[in-house]
Amino acid sequence: MSWRSVLCTASKTLFASNGLHLSLRTTAVYAARDVLSSISAPEVTSLKNGFRVVTETNQRPTIAVGVWIDSGSRFENEANNGISNFLEHMMYRGTKKRSQTELETELEKIGARFDSYTSRDHNAFYVQCVAKHLENVVALLADVLQNSKLEQATLETERTRILCEINKAAEDPSEVVFDYLHNAAFQGTPMAKSVYGTEETVRNLTRNDLRKYIDAYYKPSRMVLGAVGNIEHSQIVNLAERYFGNLSIGQSGNTLDSEGIRFTGS
Repeated sequence: MSWRSVLCTASKTLFASNGLHLSLRTTAVYAARDVLSSISAPEVTSLKNGFRVVTETNQRPTIAVGVWIDSGSRFENEANNGISNFLEHMMYRGTKKRSQTELETELEKIGARFDSYTSRDHNAFYVQCVAKHLENVVALLADVLQNSKLEQATLETERTRILCEINKAAEDPSEVVFDYLHNAAFQGTPMAKSVYGTEETVRNLTRNDLRKYIDAYYKPSRMVLGAVGNIEHSQIVNLAERYFGNLSIGQSGNTLDSEGIRFTGS
């Protein structure tokens, strides 16, 4: 996953008219030319543990900040297909420091909203807010990604929701077509797998499976903290050091990489 992809996604989140989930929508009046003229060149920094920081500064009063992780269905196998999406569901359901209700309340107080998604090549967890609450949301993101409790009761609730997602996707022509396209284009490789997984794999995933996947893939060298908006790069780097600098590099485990991905066509 390149830092350019991170900034592209963050920028779309910030600038899309339907993408800002803020209580105070203060950015709607900005003209496109004013916005484009204020955008600076991206800056990239790597911490000692391999964690990367990428920022793009402009003068808008709102920011999009999040963490992008090299995970997703292309890094899954036949037994755990769907685990990246499962983890996305679990990450906002309470940590060792904050309950889900406390997370929601904290975000509501600052007029921000947490969001996330899973793709074939990454997970993303991000927040949109006004710039003055930057440290609050970076601290929250760090807590969610490092301290999620993954409680069994919550796991079962999310399992049911994901099974419903799978059934719903099977009835959506666009979802079905794109899954078939990926299957044909990347047949025989992990890139062909569905983001949702299958009913069988989702039913069989355990809390221990989720923990093992986090240990293998949620490493600093596979993570990028990206931010777009009225921020200073040095400020983001300092926050990354404070909240992600102690992330352990960990042992090199059995992770699937992208070398086996090949385009085969139809």
